[in-house]
This record gives sequence, C-alpha cells and structure tokens, in this order.
Amino acid sequence: MALFEGLLARHPESLVVFNEADKLNVIKAAQIVHDEGIAIPILLGNEEIILGLKEEIGFDADVEIIDPKVDQIRAKRFTYAAIYWKSNRRKGVTLVEAQKMMRERNYFAAMMLNENDTDAMITGYSRNYASSIKPLFETIGMEKGVSRISATNLMLTKKGPMFLADTTINMTQHQNNWQKL
Repeated sequence: MALFEGLLARHPESLVVFNEADKLNVIKAAQIVHDEGIAIPILLGNEEIILGLKEEIGFDADVEIIDPKVDQIRAKRFTYAAIYWKSNRRKGVTLVEAQKMMRERNYFAAMMLNENDTDAMITGYSRNYASSIKPLFETIGMEKGVSRISATNLMLTKKGPMFLADTTINMTQHQNNWQKL
C-alpha cells in the first residue's frame, strides 16, 4: 500500500475505481484505501454481492457502488457508449456494440477514466491480462508520438517489492529497444 499511497499522496480526494469489487480481496484493498485516507474508492459490480462482502469484513463506509448492468446506470452507460462509438465507429464498432461493451466493467471503468469520472482504475485481479488492458487501449489509447507501450508489474516479496518491467506486452524485445520503454 505504501507505493499506492505515494502515487496518490498529493491528492487524497482521488477517486479510484475497483473493477472487480465482487471479490473479497479487492473489497479488502478498497477498505484499506478508504480507511487510510489514500483515496475514495468506487466499487464496480453486483451491488448485492458487494454489500455482502463489505458486511463480511466490517467495511461500513458509505462508498459508491456502480453496477454497469443495471437500469439505474443506463443513462451513464449510454453516454459512455456514444462517446466510445464516436471514436471507434471508423474501426467498425456499431452503437449497439458500444452499448453492450459498456455493460462490461473494464470498458465502463476505462470510460470513467477517459471522461475524468475517476482518477485511477484497479483491475486484473481475477481477469486475464488481455481483457484488462484491451479496454484501455480502445478507449484512452496512446499519446500522440508514442509508438510503443509497456507495463510494469509489482510483486511484493519477503525481500521487498520487485518491479517486473514489460513482462506481458512486448514479447519479443530487442536489447536496443529497452531504453525506449
């Protein structure tokens, strides 16, 4: 948590969306983020499941829970879908497809990030890497002039944190390209 604290230390009112809030360990992480004043969590997923998990661990803070699949979120989901569709229609995405995509938590959260409705997104706990990263590429994309992206994974070990650079995206890296990452 110290690393996460450091990233958001200047902005304790930062909003962080937890995409997989229907998982106990994700709820525990959100509770720590809330209780230590690191950021304000937003929990994505089935409200009934999330409330049950919150009760199970004694997380009684009044934090926002969003289930992108429910009718109460339809207007926001359709707004995000329209924005997504406008930027991806030339790539063959239809408005109906965009509306379906926004029912998926990773796409919904990526659009929250894209539209500045959240400051950070935590995902990948129980979903494969591709389904976690693809929505970010499709919604936010790369900055102009950037031709290569990379990822860093953090592994907490008994000897301290280990940062594993680019273990998933650039699979056939040439030694001369490492400096560009």
